[in-house]
Amino acid sequence: MSFTFHNIHSTPTVQSGTSAFGPYGVNKKVLRTRAAAFTLIELLVVIAIIAILAAILFPVFAQARDKARQAACMSNTKQIALGIMQYTGDYDELLPVIGDGAQCRGRWQYQIYPYVKNEQVFTCPSLPDNKWSAVTSVVSGCGTATGNYSISGYGWNGALCYDYRNNPTNKAISPGFSLADIKKPAETLIVGDVSFENKGGSYMYAQNPEYVQNAAIAGASATSPWFYANFRHNTTKTLSAPVGSDTFALPVAGRANFTFLDGHSKSLDVGTAFQEATKDASGTYREDGNFLNPKETNGYDSHYTLWNMY
Repeated sequence: MSFTFHNIHSTPTVQSGTSAFGPYGVNKKVLRTRAAAFTLIELLVVIAIIAILAAILFPVFAQARDKARQAACMSNTKQIALGIMQYTGDYDELLPVIGDGAQCRGRWQYQIYPYVKNEQVFTCPSLPDNKWSAVTSVVSGCGTATGNYSISGYGWNGALCYDYRNNPTNKAISPGFSLADIKKPAETLIVGDVSFENKGGSYMYAQNPEYVQNAAIAGASATSPWFYANFRHNTTKTLSAPVGSDTFALPVAGRANFTFLDGHSKSLDVGTAFQEATKDASGTYREDGNFLNPKETNGYDSHYTLWNMY
């Protein structure tokens, strides 16, 4: 009698390439299904992480953009400074005048435009709609067309509009201040950031913008907040300035760019830009012995040390 034995533990032969199992006997379909699946908790964790990163990074990106605009604005003020210096070189060391219509000389931007030769220099990147133009027009009482367009991002120091000491009632014939009369050019600012969108330009009050809500000090200036120095870069505080049915948020804590009469430009905060002169024993503001006007005015003897001629 013969017996035939079969190996019950033998591995079945499977044709190569046809198995649903991998080389280690693992079902590939199961692997794919498990790899593609996420639990609800895992998705929520990912979303939360993305939200946290966005909350951290978006303000950083906004600050970076603001810094870039501030740097471009600073470049503009430096080119304006060079234009002013070249102008004074051609006009016997006399500064431009602010350029009121009655002066028949065009705005100060128009007076230095032949040296700058770029309209965009007078447009601050933070106020892209305030595009200054060299377009000319004839002002009543003036026989020659001049550049009287005033909208821009920069204003002229209101304390040094024109030298009216010898002609206090006739600004039409008053010249600009002589550089020789400016005692400290490196410490005397002449142009700075002003304006809101489509409002202001050409002029800058020699008055601390923090007083915009103080009617007793600001007076009529409170009705034109676009003429105040505008600390619009890296702003951390604004003051409401209602004008008619509109309300403007005037930046008073931040940075503003200014051009000085020695040709350099600098970014200042409001405290530095509007540093007051010291008082003598009688309580009178003085700078190097010169009497300074104690009121919030635009006179050349302003008690703000960076704004007067002393």
